[in-house]
Amino acid sequence: MNNSRDEQTSTRVIDEAAEWLARLHSNTLSDLEKNALEQWLQQDAEHQRVWQRAELLVSQFGSISPQLGMSVLGRERGQASRRKLVRNIAALLLLPSASWLGVDFFQTSRPNFYRTAVGERREIILADSSKVALNTASTLNVIFDASQRLLEHIAGEVFIKTASDAHFPHRPFLVETENGRMRALGTEFVVRESNKGTHLSVLEGAVEVVTGSGQSSVIVNAGQRVQFNMMSIEPAMPIQVGVDAWRNGVLYAKAMRLADFALELARYRPGLLRCDPAVADLKVTGAFRLANTDTILRLLEDTLPVTVDTRTRYWVTINPR
Repeated sequence: MNNSRDEQTSTRVIDEAAEWLARLHSNTLSDLEKNALEQWLQQDAEHQRVWQRAELLVSQFGSISPQLGMSVLGRERGQASRRKLVRNIAALLLLPSASWLGVDFFQTSRPNFYRTAVGERREIILADSSKVALNTASTLNVIFDASQRLLEHIAGEVFIKTASDAHFPHRPFLVETENGRMRALGTEFVVRESNKGTHLSVLEGAVEVVTGSGQSSVIVNAGQRVQFNMMSIEPAMPIQVGVDAWRNGVLYAKAMRLADFALELARYRPGLLRCDPAVADLKVTGAFRLANTDTILRLLEDTLPVTVDTRTRYWVTINPR
């Protein structure tokens, strides 16, 4: 009897935590509701325990399937999608941690599947001696066969330095994203996925880009960057200084808007990092070590007219001082 009542209580708390998490990520919380969330957390130790697991879920978005990740990040709209979103989060919270981080089991069954957690970097050497570095929260699948050397770039950001192919006949080195395909022409380059499309920066050599629709193609040369989606490729621009600085654990900024800097920094820490619109246009310049993102936030407080408000480790806002 008591077990049944405990289970009902836990399910109710999980449903409530899922609802709060969904609202938090869809940017619909008013100040009053934020205070209500704080009160909910203080009501019961069980609330805090489940919320800590919810925060951990936030920090592990790179481990969740892209479809569910998009839902949890609030990209779906409307009441029906909201209910679906809450159900998805609640389902994840109910599962044992080893199950809802099940991509690790998937990885062990596919030895050429690589991923990094939030804040993690990883370097690998492929079978042809090409070098690949994965940035934070990145996912990559490597498929080498008799006809091609293919990297399926699923999420995040990667640096690639291709090697000559000893196989005969020589196989093309390809990188595929949901937006199209890139063919390396003896090169070093960086590929990054975002909600705006695929971003390519060529450091050495050249890369041919073909959109997923096949309607557009271009050759991007060293020193150039492009952004493309399924249908089109934007005009080439000069690469940004420090585009691959993350390989050395550095976030480089030159007169970057604080709002944009916060978005970049948020990629390297779990949870939510937000910037108040009142200080969004302040400029940030410097080279920041990513080993401790809390130190970077303190540096912002020391050098800019801002204060960093930390509700929890996973809920941080940069506000005007």
